[in-house]
Amino acid sequence: MDTIAFGHHRDDSAQTLLMNLLHKAEFAANLPKIHMKHFGITIIRPLIYVPEEMIISFADQHGFKRTMCRCPVGQHSMRKKVDQLLKEIEEIFPNARENIAKAGLLYGSDKALKP
Repeated sequence: MDTIAFGHHRDDSAQTLLMNLLHKAEFAANLPKIHMKHFGITIIRPLIYVPEEMIISFADQHGFKRTMCRCPVGQHSMRKKVDQLLKEIEEIFPNARENIAKAGLLYGSDKALKP
């Protein structure tokens, strides 16, 4: 096996971009495909363009069970805080999450692609 599919979706990518920007001053989100030459694998993210709410709706319509994170730290993680920040921003700018994720794909750092 040389390809691994991750389940990151559009909202994960927007959150990642904001965390990288605010913590490291780096404009970088999740990339749809990264070849990890050193490890001999390729990572793909086939859901990277799909909003989380659409995935939840699809899962509900098809009877998929949702697994909740049981980690007590996970419910208070930086990612959860950034998600809440995005919700607040969306009250003023309704397309913020979509636009942030799109900007990450269009203009984000590609340093992960470099050897």
